[in-house]
Amino acid sequence: MGIFVAKNETEHLFMKTEDIALFHRIVEKKSINDTASLLNIPKSTISRRLKSLEEELSIKLFHRHGREMIATTAGERFYSQTVTMISQLEHLISDMNTETAPLYGKLRIQMLPIPKVHQLYSIIFKFIELHPDLNVELIATSEPLDMVKHNLDVAFRIDVQIEDADLVARKLFNTEIHFFASPEYIKEFGSLTAVEDLTNHNNILYRFINDKVINDISEFSNLGNIKVKGNLVTNSISFAKMAAVEGKGIACLPLQFVADEIASGTLVKVLPEMESVNGTYNIVYPSRAYLSTTARRFIDFVLEEVKSIQFDMVDDKMDDDFYL
Repeated sequence: MGIFVAKNETEHLFMKTEDIALFHRIVEKKSINDTASLLNIPKSTISRRLKSLEEELSIKLFHRHGREMIATTAGERFYSQTVTMISQLEHLISDMNTETAPLYGKLRIQMLPIPKVHQLYSIIFKFIELHPDLNVELIATSEPLDMVKHNLDVAFRIDVQIEDADLVARKLFNTEIHFFASPEYIKEFGSLTAVEDLTNHNNILYRFINDKVINDISEFSNLGNIKVKGNLVTNSISFAKMAAVEGKGIACLPLQFVADEIASGTLVKVLPEMESVNGTYNIVYPSRAYLSTTARRFIDFVLEEVKSIQFDMVDDKMDDDFYL
């Protein structure tokens, strides 16, 4: 498979689309070593293919600073123009094939550990069974990784992790979120009568690695910008629940995740009359410029399968290792 790129006015140059896609990954990773690890291709093969591409183009695509690869001005221009070109070619080929054609290659998925995750795993397994020649790589992490830089096709994320305007999010299901504390904490530090009272208490806060602390609770009321503080910060919702049970502060948690603690009385709902907030779990993917045929069909498959699954999570338990 290849494309023709004009060279001067009369000459055309034939290049493999795979080598151009490889060039895209090197630009995004800024490293041949990291690209080799990401794609599971020998470094020598990547260097050879890159050198061949530069020779065919008669263009120097990178400046080499030690192990870092920085695109030249010509390399940046070639990258920006060929990203859309390759995408359009893939979509054309996809349109020419039937939707039931077997898939090949690799599908790279980021999964946030969440409630009902086993049902999403089952959907992935079902998709693999339909396409046994497809290689699937699943990365379980709580961090909202740059999807293009890390060569991710799709990701499963909660709504607070979606700030990139270039990402498309499709909702899968909702979950209720509220504030909880232990009876001992309430007895020692006093009960709350209004949402503003949270600012006078120790709150267990969340933060993604190398990102800002999530301490804005204005979603829970119409009182405007309300920020809370606390001496415990984590990205593990399991740790936050345990800290709340131990009386270390007030934690914002999914209702179904603390069902057992509420039943046993080790946690109580703070401000019980306050309406809960709906959290959303989504399947996320980059803009169409980066969406492969395999990713598009996987997304459509997941959305269709989720329709047939009742995600009633109130009586179900979350994974012990659930992260925000």
